[in-house]
Amino acid sequence: MDTTKALRYDYRKTWETFSRHTNTVHKLAASLACAADKAALAAEMRLADTALTAHKEARDRLAAVMIPALAWPAKPYANTRTTGRDTWPTPRHSGSACKGATA
Repeated sequence: MDTTKALRYDYRKTWETFSRHTNTVHKLAASLACAADKAALAAEMRLADTALTAHKEARDRLAAVMIPALAWPAKPYANTRTTGRDTWPTPRHSGSACKGATA
């Protein structure tokens, strides 16, 4: 039972980390104004992707312990590029709205 409890804790913590990074991404995307903001957004998106990968791995470990029949074969998430819903869209922003920038 201790293993399941530890896995549940890890699952919850990885979800909280992913959620925190996702919220930061949304806040940065809403205030996207200049190149520095774009760099911060890109860095935060990479952190969110890493957190999502960690959460998926925690989920798979927990599922394998709780219901062995549902265990997925080992998948090296870190070595694969996901496509579809699990990837972040490219931010689209028109014009340069940097403070102090002149056109």
